[in-house]
Amino acid sequence: MDFAFLFPGQGAQKVGMGKEVAEAFPDTAGRIFARADEILGIPLSSFCFEGPDEELARTEITQPALLTTSVSILSVLKRLGIEPLAAAGHSVGEYAALVSTGAIAFDDALPVVRLRGQLMAQAVAETPGAMAAIMGLDFDQVEAVCHEASARGVVEPSNLNTPTQVVISGQTEAVLEAMESAKEQGGKAVRLNVSAPFHCSLMAPVRDALAPAVEAMPVHVPIAPVIANATALPVSEPERIREALLDQIESPVRWTDTMRYFLNHGQDSFLEVGPGKVLAGLFRSMDRAVQVTGVGTPSDIEQLIAE
Repeated sequence: MDFAFLFPGQGAQKVGMGKEVAEAFPDTAGRIFARADEILGIPLSSFCFEGPDEELARTEITQPALLTTSVSILSVLKRLGIEPLAAAGHSVGEYAALVSTGAIAFDDALPVVRLRGQLMAQAVAETPGAMAAIMGLDFDQVEAVCHEASARGVVEPSNLNTPTQVVISGQTEAVLEAMESAKEQGGKAVRLNVSAPFHCSLMAPVRDALAPAVEAMPVHVPIAPVIANATALPVSEPERIREALLDQIESPVRWTDTMRYFLNHGQDSFLEVGPGKVLAGLFRSMDRAVQVTGVGTPSDIEQLIAE
């Protein structure tokens, strides 16, 4: 069976992630964690395996931890001869998608992702803000709500997760105003427990600061299509890949359109490579017939092989 690989983003992390896989597959997954500790000079594997929660939840730790966990599982799949027919990753998961297709090496991606997390963490202090999930309204309605609330500050759609689930980001007062407006229109609004207004124009300074590291990162033509967050279209040219990684910092994650791209091109079997099954839930909300198999533990891998 031909699979497209999906890689989760921030919010999927949990203490203990990757530990069982690293112990079960020390020569592949275990080596990835050991390599991450060596490259970054911090006990990243300990944060993943043992926590504590508040440490793993720090953006500058979460982002490289998610990349490392996903790539550790990926290393096992590749050793078993399972390669992606295509790939996509939600937000920081896009880096893992690029690693899976050979566009960037893990050793090169990890320091950039670590810097990305550090810059976003710094942005919290300089540009405090909020994010909220709006459910039950379509994108046009959410966009109108944001436009109306923009009199109170910056607020923009940031994660287009499903046709009726859109996350908004921006300055806190404007986000709260948009949440109230969404409720008045019959939608549901839930403020997210995040530390910064990701994927909106307030992140422009992060893009500018990260650009030199992304430009210096070796990038190759991927062996399989990678669907970019910012456009929901494949990227293959190295320079376009770099642009896509920078664009996604302040552009919405177009996950709904990414899922539609896959479905419109006949792809209906996916592996969610990493902790949790958030992306599987988003996909099934659009098409119940889609097969999305979560691969995050040794038992998941054993079941995949058996099937």
